[in-house]
Amino acid sequence: MREGTEIVDEQGAVIGTVCSGG
Repeated sequence: MREGTEIVDEQGAVIGTVCSGG
């Protein structure tokens, strides 16, 4: 996953925002 990037799956749940926050 990308740093500080909100990754949304097909169901609309946020899985990302790892290293740089979240």
